[in-house]
Amino acid sequence: MADSTVTKNALANALRRQMEEEPFSKITIGEICDRCNMNRKSFYYHFKDKFDLVEWLFGSEIKNAINGKEYADKWEYIEDICGVIHSSRKFYREIFRIKGQNSLLEKMSDLFCPIIENELTDTDNLDFCAEFLTDSLIYSIEKWACGKDVETPGEFVSKLKKSLLKAAEIV
Repeated sequence: MADSTVTKNALANALRRQMEEEPFSKITIGEICDRCNMNRKSFYYHFKDKFDLVEWLFGSEIKNAINGKEYADKWEYIEDICGVIHSSRKFYREIFRIKGQNSLLEKMSDLFCPIIENELTDTDNLDFCAEFLTDSLIYSIEKWACGKDVETPGEFVSKLKKSLLKAAEIV
């Protein structure tokens, strides 16, 4: 593992541990750095801010989950992403509270929108439809992840798929 990745992982783990004690909104860069015995300069060498760290962490976990897999079925891809969220539910529940620019929701949109656009090749209002379906998917994932009795990723994605296919029949 490259030194850069080791440093980034140390900062990410420090953030996770700090979030067990206080909400993300109250966490400072100094606290993250203190927790892993690094200086702020090291943090800013790798990340712009704590939102950038969360984005890197999510991207890194997604990359590890899909690790070169070929997906014949897009639903399997969605299930793997849900698996990442499910495996660290407490952490991601807190992260889902962050809204607006640099939020996890924005990062997820970047992941899902191109896939949805590829499936909508003959749609008149491609941008609108892709954005609508992406937002619906992300909202559903957020609601699932933040729920009290969370189903497994497989159960959730199966329900989601059935619901969307049924909705498509109605429309």
